[in-house]
Amino acid sequence: MKTIPYFLILSLIVLGTSCETLVNTLPESKLPQVDTKLVVQSFISPQDSLIKVVVTESSPLFGETTPGNRVISKALVSLSNGTTTAVIPYDTASQLYALPRARFPIAAGRTYTLTVTDGTRTATAACTVPAQQVFVASYKIDSAVASSQVFGAGFIQRDTVLLVKALWQDPAGQPNFYRLKGWLQTESSVIEFQDRDNYTERRVVITRAFDWDESNGRPEFQSDLNLDGIQLSSPIGRVVMPQTTTTNYQGKLIVPKQKTKILAVTLRLLNTDQHYYEYHRSVELSRRSGNPFAEPALVYSNVTGGLGVFAGFTSTTVVARP
Repeated sequence: MKTIPYFLILSLIVLGTSCETLVNTLPESKLPQVDTKLVVQSFISPQDSLIKVVVTESSPLFGETTPGNRVISKALVSLSNGTTTAVIPYDTASQLYALPRARFPIAAGRTYTLTVTDGTRTATAACTVPAQQVFVASYKIDSAVASSQVFGAGFIQRDTVLLVKALWQDPAGQPNFYRLKGWLQTESSVIEFQDRDNYTERRVVITRAFDWDESNGRPEFQSDLNLDGIQLSSPIGRVVMPQTTTTNYQGKLIVPKQKTKILAVTLRLLNTDQHYYEYHRSVELSRRSGNPFAEPALVYSNVTGGLGVFAGFTSTTVVARP
């Protein structure tokens, strides 16, 4: 057995004590002072019925942070199209600033400026809504059976997965940015017991968003850079179909008489500005940065005097029903 020299042990103790002392005694005046900033998020579109603006504030770099929601509810939020300006009121229920589109229409191809001030801080941002709507040219809906082990029960449960893929034509001669969103709407039965021998079967509508599998090389957020004027395709969208479930009430098993059925598959194709694209791509990269040694991914911002994003898009919707 080797013996560690006494002077080495003493050196380690002194070194550890010195580090702890430096951390504990560093005066607050030596720390960099970074004030909190207004954080703004808003996406406007001629096809949306409501203009929404979320206003919060960033956490201080040093010092105590306030737990919970950092929503700013007393700000003055205004939107201008260069000719007319509208003040957007705060909605307490949704904790954001909201204005019906009918009171301030959003026009494709027009530039808008958003201004937010809380009396001491002011944040501004501008965006131009894309002038053109792009339509889904074709789509394909399919299904597959996926098997999953139900641990502890000793059997395999088979789930049905709905798959979707869409194609669209990119307009030539201009930069374009895209996002395809999709939802599956189904109707299922829920068993409601009054007692062991009395129950009712109630139908409920469930809406689930598609998850996008980017393994085929097509990302969820796309640019037509080096792909101008060609037909573009989405990644494969996947969503698990709700299962018809058996209800156990005090030992009595009830199987719904009506099976789950598909009501509709909705696809919404967004033609976005570059701000929308850059912001969502940066958020996606930041979430995927799982390597502790990798350089942190900065979240994109186009807000002057604050942080966040103000962006525009146009959209088209196609609904497929069985």
